[in-house]
Amino acid sequence: MAPQDVRIWSIFETVVAEFYRSLGALKVRQNANLAGNEVDVYVEERTASGQIVRTAVECKYYQRKVPKDVVLRFATVAKFLRDADLVDKAVLVSYQGFTPDSFSVAQATGVELRTFVDFEAKVSYHIYGAVPKIIETAERRPIPVLFPDLVFVLMPFKDELDDLYFYGIRGSAERVGLRCKRADELIHDVAVMQEVIDHIKRARVIVAEVSDHNPNVFYEVGWAHALERPTILVARDGVSLPFDIAHINTVFYKSIKDLDDKLSERFRGLGSNEQE
Repeated sequence: MAPQDVRIWSIFETVVAEFYRSLGALKVRQNANLAGNEVDVYVEERTASGQIVRTAVECKYYQRKVPKDVVLRFATVAKFLRDADLVDKAVLVSYQGFTPDSFSVAQATGVELRTFVDFEAKVSYHIYGAVPKIIETAERRPIPVLFPDLVFVLMPFKDELDDLYFYGIRGSAERVGLRCKRADELIHDVAVMQEVIDHIKRARVIVAEVSDHNPNVFYEVGWAHALERPTILVARDGVSLPFDIAHINTVFYKSIKDLDDKLSERFRGLGSNEQE
């Protein structure tokens, strides 16, 4: 079957996970928590020599070729996971392929690029008729009502904020057994807001960095409040917030370590009423 048979992002991730299972992987987990970082699919496979290889798989459901900046963002996560000895490989799976410059970036950063068509052909070669059944099964599986350990993070798309995310937000989440995912990690060009809203609806808690008064972040915070989701606003110390959110009990931080400490305390209190 052609890849256009997969119609929404959640089905795409499930189908990729089922492809790995069909190809004999020892362990496959979706939405895995690795040191506080959400990985779309985590896979363990045994090589011919008996070695166990651990792989972090990122799934990109784009209707266009994945550009190099997406590969770079995943490479940052992959490096962290390798340095922590949590994975051996990092694979980015695209629905519709990659731009030419993505391949050079992937080679330089050690990320393997694979397309949906590659998987489809490989599974079909090993198991005749498996692909239609896998897609049909995935379509019948509903999206979970709640992602009970997910911290969904709303931030501007800036490289200089990566340390804030990885060490100030994700680090504090990890210590209390939560996992993080940023809105920019969902970016694609088909119904992007539907995927963002799906995560806002289902996350355990929303964290929004509002220092720069970013309109996209404010828009997504509006959705979180409208959906009555627990929401924690964070901002640099001294920042003046707009009137509409100035009354909210915001976490103001002086440094990444300060944010880490303050968010850890807030996360530990999630058992009580955390709604802002």
